[in-house]
Amino acid sequence: MPDYSKMKQGDFDRILCEIIGDLSAASIIQIPGVYEEVAEYFNNEILDQWWMEQPEYLDDDDANAEKEVA
Repeated sequence: MPDYSKMKQGDFDRILCEIIGDLSAASIIQIPGVYEEVAEYFNNEILDQWWMEQPEYLDDDDANAEKEVA
């Protein structure tokens, strides 16, 4: 059995990042527990982005504010 005691945290993280770098986002969120954590982390951003995709729900004040930001 290999001796992993010499592996440093930096080595582990580097290899993990290499493995993750080869995966798509869709693959990553299929890993058990990952979807829940990532969805919670980005919850407000997801809601904001979805809202901005719904122009029929914007009232005049929201639509004008959106144009001013752009």
